[in-house]
Amino acid sequence: MSFGHEKLDVYRLSLDYAAWAFKFCETLNGHRNARDQIIRASQSIPLNIAEGNAKATEGDRRRFFEIARGSALECAAAQDILHVCGALDREENEAKKVMLNRIASMLTGLGGRGYIVKEVREAYQIRQGGITKFDSESDGDSDPFHLRLRSRTLLTLRHFFHSRGFIEVETPVRLPCPALETHIDAEPSGDWFLRTSPELHMKQLLAAGFERIFQIGPCFRRGERGERHHPEFTMLEWYRAGTDYLGILDDTKALLAAAGLPARPWEILPVSEAFQRWAGWDPAERYDAARFELDLVDKVEPALPRDRAVVLIDYPAEAAALSRRKPGSPHLAERWELYLNGIEIANSYSELTDPVEQRRRFEQAAHERAALDKPVYAMDEAFLAALEAGMPPCGGIALGIDRLAMVLAGATSLDAVIPFRE
Repeated sequence: MSFGHEKLDVYRLSLDYAAWAFKFCETLNGHRNARDQIIRASQSIPLNIAEGNAKATEGDRRRFFEIARGSALECAAAQDILHVCGALDREENEAKKVMLNRIASMLTGLGGRGYIVKEVREAYQIRQGGITKFDSESDGDSDPFHLRLRSRTLLTLRHFFHSRGFIEVETPVRLPCPALETHIDAEPSGDWFLRTSPELHMKQLLAAGFERIFQIGPCFRRGERGERHHPEFTMLEWYRAGTDYLGILDDTKALLAAAGLPARPWEILPVSEAFQRWAGWDPAERYDAARFELDLVDKVEPALPRDRAVVLIDYPAEAAALSRRKPGSPHLAERWELYLNGIEIANSYSELTDPVEQRRRFEQAAHERAALDKPVYAMDEAFLAALEAGMPPCGGIALGIDRLAMVLAGATSLDAVIPFRE
């Protein structure tokens, strides 16, 4: 393989990369998962586009560029396998690493700054007492809070979204009126509050025409402290117009694979079925908020399988204040939560777009908060106005970065991944 001037035709390069990847895969032997990822990446490159076919549309070319950028991560995985398993002798190993760095730089940067593969390390699966741990040569006693793992994960997450046409946004952290939810309390900040989620501002951006957006940033919730809770935490949220909670589930599976989670079974389990099996009742038939929360924590979550990703899906409508109802089953909401190693990682909705229904739910939450002697926040009228102006059908999700880092590190408490925790 040869590399010329930095204006090298990226279409031609993709063909060279695909041919080289197939040949290189023969050296990966026992590393089947990584080998298959590289094969899929090379096979997915549309050859007629790479050859500059005059019939190719602009959409075809845009799709190709997304695939090309995503392939750079596979280069990183291949480079690390070479480093760890020593499949080739030292001299050839180093030559291949140089190739991988330059391929990744061209594919990701497309002539720009590129992607520094040396800073990426593949995570390797180790089984310890039924908990999946993802180890790394750069982590250990010198990195007690797994900061390198966290940094690599954030880099991968951002690359994932940019390669799929999302834009990263930033929204206010101090708010005059946080979202009205019965059991989520905001931390005061002067006369305002620290955000519990960026959700309402991000939905206003959706209504303004930004169809694929994501944000990674701090959130705050009062009174949440424990092995899996911290009053200040980092949240990833993304929203995509034209899809629903099942489309977001597909996004999530692809995202976690890119983040280094090894292939594992996924079990989709309706909430009603889970409660009937482990708590002895169906909350969708006769909802009891207090009993639901108590049984979820004490009976259902501890019983969830640890050897697979578990998705609890289709919640009682009363337990999803910002989610739309399920067509044909109005007592259910299109909501799911993801559990890894028994730990809740993410919460997704088909987003509610009806301003009248949303206002009614906020009023109900305000009534419930008052009954519990909790502060009742003002309604976010700007958000409701955005719904009235028209927010497109969409799906969204909140994913806890600290908990994801905890799972990837094989830790059992946030103490292992959050420095300066009081």
